Amino acid sequence: MTEVEKWIAAWAKVTQGELYPDDKPYLEKAREDLEGSKRRDKQFNVDSLDPKEKPNGKFHFRLGAVPYVGDLRNARIFLLMVNPGVRKSDYDELEDGRVKDLLKQNRLQTFNHCFALGQPEDDRQGWVAYFRKSVFGTLIREFPKERSDKLKETLKVNLAILELVPYFSQTVALIDCCKIADGLPSTQLALNAAAEIASDERNLVVTRWPKGKERWHLKTDGKLSKDVIQRVVESHPRTGLSKEAKAAILHKLK
Repeated sequence: MTEVEKWIAAWAKVTQGELYPDDKPYLEKAREDLEGSKRRDKQFNVDSLDPKEKPNGKFHFRLGAVPYVGDLRNARIFLLMVNPGVRKSDYDELEDGRVKDLLKQNRLQTFNHCFALGQPEDDRQGWVAYFRKSVFGTLIREFPKERSDKLKETLKVNLAILELVPYFSQTVALIDCCKIADGLPSTQLALNAAAEIASDERNLVVTRWPKGKERWHLKTDGKLSKDVIQRVVESHPRTGLSKEAKAAILHKLK
């Protein structure tokens, strides 16, 4: 079984809206360590692991987990993120029945498109809109209307988004997510799958946020050749995608 298939199989066993079971002991220990610490600069603001409780801290477990979005088996463009961000509107959107069904299908990999790009008439403002407007919006808007629509549809089929940490958090928790990732079993599954994906020369891998290759262990994994590491494109502007990433994506879609 490939690493990608292991990743899919692992999340297929998880009930929608629940945490990855093997993550719970690590997250619980992180929470207990905080309670016994006098430091003000808390590493992980993990208040409750009960998805039914409203969050008081940075991590919003009530929204469940999204380890990946898109067709992992057939995509050829992979965007490596840190973790899903959260906005106020996400609570309404991600608890909507239609969106829940999309998330379940996505987790089970029973459809073949990246729903995070949304629809042209989609006016949502939360997590899905982040990809549609902030990340890929500039890429799509640079094309004439008739070509941008075609580009968007092509992207939906060819794009997959991978999350280093599958849990939602406030954007200020970026450093926390990178620290917490070191011990999460679900993150190890993601790292193994990403290394396998990057090793396939048919794939384009783009990392988002500073030190993307390091965060995804694509620089430190001794199994990866220099050629593989060099093929990975790093993109970390405050919004959108870097010029290099845009050019690489457009070239891949030709």
